[in-house]
Amino acid sequence: MWITCFKSTGARSVLLFWGMFLAAGVAPAISFLSASAIPAIASKIPTATTALPDKLNTLEDSLADETDVKHYSFTAVRGQDVWIHAKQQKGSPVTLEYNRNGTWVAVPWGAPLTMSDLQPNQEIQVRISKTSSTPYVPGSTYKIEFGSAPYYADSRVVGDASELPLYWANTQAYKVLNWSVRLADSTGHPLEGATATLILNKGAGETNTPLMTDSTGSAVQGIELGSCHGRLKSAPFWTSSGKYYYQWEVEYNLGYWLIQIQGKEASGVGGHNVPNVSFAHICYQRMLHN
Repeated sequence: MWITCFKSTGARSVLLFWGMFLAAGVAPAISFLSASAIPAIASKIPTATTALPDKLNTLEDSLADETDVKHYSFTAVRGQDVWIHAKQQKGSPVTLEYNRNGTWVAVPWGAPLTMSDLQPNQEIQVRISKTSSTPYVPGSTYKIEFGSAPYYADSRVVGDASELPLYWANTQAYKVLNWSVRLADSTGHPLEGATATLILNKGAGETNTPLMTDSTGSAVQGIELGSCHGRLKSAPFWTSSGKYYYQWEVEYNLGYWLIQIQGKEASGVGGHNVPNVSFAHICYQRMLHN
């Protein structure tokens, strides 16, 4: 029983109330909590876990306050490798941990963790909490990747200069470079939600074009190359159309392309032994003789 109002009751009434309990040999227990104890108690309250779908999930969220803890779980349905990547945080630092046999182990920020040798339907759990040694900053956010680990399956990179002989590079294009990619998990199952990036050098600096795979594990895009001024000139060459022959020369810039999976080096096309594929951006084609 609780006393909720003492408004007009005097000390005599209060003593009479306690006397009733003392006469019966019992008395209600009253506990007083200090303000400093509340966060510790709140952290022990069970928190709902968000179960994630069978893909590579990208999570962007924030903590409600300094006691908030976010829990996520992912089930490796096929026993596939699982990817945990503490990718980005803004504002107050947070800690990402995964549950290893009942013990929470921290995942370093910026370094992806791949968990292998899992059993089919094995559940992996992670949690996000405020780093204890730092103050909480309202509005702070975090971004993590959690789900099936991505692996390269196949790709195709084709330019719109297919009528020209491959004299200058393995891939040649005038205005458009079309590319597609397929990604899978460690069992070969198509992987949704993973990112492949085409890194293209048209003769100067690199440009990055990322694509995220759909439910079939595929992604496709055409890249507009724009105009250019060729710094290199080809030797004259011949093409034919039926009984007609034409002599040409072209001006072009020489560069390269490669594909990376989820930002990992040597993960797609291009690696330590063969770093990239040669690319020629055709700027101008001139007929010399017909």
